[in-house]
Amino acid sequence: MLTKYQIGDLVNAKIGKATLVGVIVYKDTKHERYLVRVNGTQQLYYTETELTPYLKH
Repeated sequence: MLTKYQIGDLVNAKIGKATLVGVIVYKDTKHERYLVRVNGTQQLYYTETELTPYLKH
């Protein structure tokens, strides 16, 4: 039901073996996934379980 993250939240997203910090830019409620932008040109869809919250250290 896409309740864990909101648009604008920072998350950790995996692309291959790399874990990058991205921002939630869209909620696709029909397919239960988030669109995450990781840089100016790359954005991918992730399910809620594929993401973890970004925690500043």
